[in-house]
Amino acid sequence: MVALPVLVSGLEAGMIRLGYKDSTMTWYRGAWRRLQRYFTARGVEEFSLDVAMEWVDAACGFFAKEQAGTLKQTDVYLFRVAQMLGDWTTPGTLEAMKPGRMQGHGGTEEVPG
Repeated sequence: MVALPVLVSGLEAGMIRLGYKDSTMTWYRGAWRRLQRYFTARGVEEFSLDVAMEWVDAACGFFAKEQAGTLKQTDVYLFRVAQMLGDWTTPGTLEAMKPGRMQGHGGTEEVPG
């Protein structure tokens, strides 16, 4: 397992290397800070996709909205925060993602920023 701050730092460096916009990176940094506070409040030090998805659901009611078919783009962005960190634990995954557009839950969408 990987400590969440180490995972976030690696993902951030990878995204910068791939040319993600400053505005997109600013949005992700804010989301990562909120996610890290959630982990800290629960005494979780290492990344867990399950805990990250709990954060997503707590932040926006993701699973109820998914069932109801009422997900908003901002909800999907939070999902992507958790998914990208989970994907980053598998070497080489980020290289398959293109800055500006990403495959996400429910299709391709513009990233924030």
